[in-house]
Amino acid sequence: MRRSTHRWGACLAAVFLLFLNACLSPGVDPRGARNVNPDGNGRGGNGDGTTTTPEYVPPANANDYVDLAAPVPPLGDDRYESVRDERFGPVYFAYNQYAIGDAERGKLSTLASYLQENPREKLVIEGHCDIRGSEEYNRGLGERRAIAVKEYLVGLGLAADRLRTLSYGEERPADPGNTEEAHRRNRRAEFVILKPKD
Repeated sequence: MRRSTHRWGACLAAVFLLFLNACLSPGVDPRGARNVNPDGNGRGGNGDGTTTTPEYVPPANANDYVDLAAPVPPLGDDRYESVRDERFGPVYFAYNQYAIGDAERGKLSTLASYLQENPREKLVIEGHCDIRGSEEYNRGLGERRAIAVKEYLVGLGLAADRLRTLSYGEERPADPGNTEEAHRRNRRAEFVILKPKD
């Protein structure tokens, strides 16, 4: 009986040491994510220097973040009035995600219906993030969020050439705070409707 107790104790101690070693390994999250912020400043996608999505490598030119292939005029074009319509509020995202949640899809259906009824109007989709993560990573995540919204709207029947994506990353927070509620409000896509002036 005594030998059996010692064997169980030794097995439990070995398992505990393996778990502890995995948790304390530098540059690796125990869930298997790799460290995308090797300088260790703690600003990775998960708020702890790691991310669970692939590392984003930013383009050399900031204009490359904009979907330049779409024939949608840039913001500030004199031929169009840029309008932020309160009927089409932000679409919010889960932490470190760009998938559109079920609760947000109704907002996009309403927006798609409006644009189908107004075929001369175009749309700029702005992707935003909270402050957790590097500036480059957040710019890429904001871009993925805007593209996900664009693809969803195209799936609802809108022509892709009426939609333009733009990422601001963490640059334009809706809430400047550093609380969970502020982070939740900043993980979003917003919309600018471009109405022809003629």
